Amino acid sequence: MNNNLKNTIIIPANEYNYLKKIEQSFENFFGSFTHLKEIEKARKEIKQKKFLSQEIIFKKLGL
Repeated sequence: MNNNLKNTIIIPANEYNYLKKIEQSFENFFGSFTHLKEIEKARKEIKQKKFLSQEIIFKKLGL
């Protein structure tokens, strides 16, 4: 049997599109989750009196 056929899985186009949508949803979720964790970290630093310049804070918050 051809080696390429052994390593290939054939799925219907609608299922492939569905899986791509799920993948995009996870990418969006983890992107926003990472952003929220960075904001939380910046807020903790401010609460601990680790004052930073506004420019650094805005960079951390993505503004």
